[in-house]
Amino acid sequence: MLRTGKEHLESLRDGRVVYVGGERIDDVTRHPAFREAAKTVAGIYDMKADPANRDVMTYEEEGGRHSIYYLRPRTRDDLQRRMEGHRRIAEYTFGMFGRSPDHVASFVTGMAMKPDALPEPHAFADNLQKYYRTIRDNDTYVVYAVVPPQAARNPEFYHKMNIPVPTLRVVRLRRRVLRAVSSFSMRRDSAGCDMCISAAAAVKLPSFATVTKALMSVRSYITARQPGPGCCGGVWNSSNRPCGRKTVARRLP
Repeated sequence: MLRTGKEHLESLRDGRVVYVGGERIDDVTRHPAFREAAKTVAGIYDMKADPANRDVMTYEEEGGRHSIYYLRPRTRDDLQRRMEGHRRIAEYTFGMFGRSPDHVASFVTGMAMKPDALPEPHAFADNLQKYYRTIRDNDTYVVYAVVPPQAARNPEFYHKMNIPVPTLRVVRLRRRVLRAVSSFSMRRDSAGCDMCISAAAAVKLPSFATVTKALMSVRSYITARQPGPGCCGGVWNSSNRPCGRKTVARRLP
């Protein structure tokens, strides 16, 4: 399916919780901090849905019509089609919208072309393929959060202040159950997206050898404790459930 700009804006009025300082934002499509970005993304959706751009901005696959940036290129012509779609979006935004809808979608599309690079038990290729088809078929706007808050560049500060380190870290390892907590720096475009993939750039482990032994001895999966507005769709876990800020790795039955 191909969504319109109006449909995208309506999807953002879903009760999401967004704060600017101490102010709670009820509608990101109308607040001055986010509305222009939301309008820009809506304009991209309208450009794709315009019948005049059908051949350039979309393609057909598996009985549906999808955004061109979900095309898995297999020929030089496919690459040319993708390039033209990216170019149209870059021209529309004057190259100033770094996390436009084609950005993270292209990462997922690229991974979906090489599923054997995600072998179990460390990754789950079937979940990746399901996630790819889900965001492709629903014309989903996906962004990502992959770094901890900037202050976490000096973790000793948190120890001195006796407050938790916000980077992803293992806090408990007992009876082959691994518990990890984290926080991420969210970009402003996260307020106006459909899904935000959270992935760790660094992990603070209590003991590398201990954790490695535990992970090698059990087949683990991740279950959400506090699911956010979006997730990796189970690409990096076998439960295929939303990944939250607090996660628990458990062994499979």
